[in-house]
Amino acid sequence: METILSNDKLTITKDRQLYELEFKYPAYEIINSLLKTRIIRDGITDDSYKTIKFKATSVKTLEHLLQAGAIQRVLLGWDLVYPE
Repeated sequence: METILSNDKLTITKDRQLYELEFKYPAYEIINSLLKTRIIRDGITDDSYKTIKFKATSVKTLEHLLQAGAIQRVLLGWDLVYPE
């Protein structure tokens, strides 16, 4: 099993095409939002909502996607305009 990311909040591991996100605390809202919005399809979670497993060909962090230019930072809400 290969560790993709590990910090004080979660660990992401990979075993072939099976990924596992393991949170250090119960993460019901986060896991439920990933499953209900189908950002992660066919994910399986445990009863404690600390782990979610899913199949994927790759997983990228938001920071990696921003650095690669795959997505752009977007200001949500109001555009701030400062007078000169």
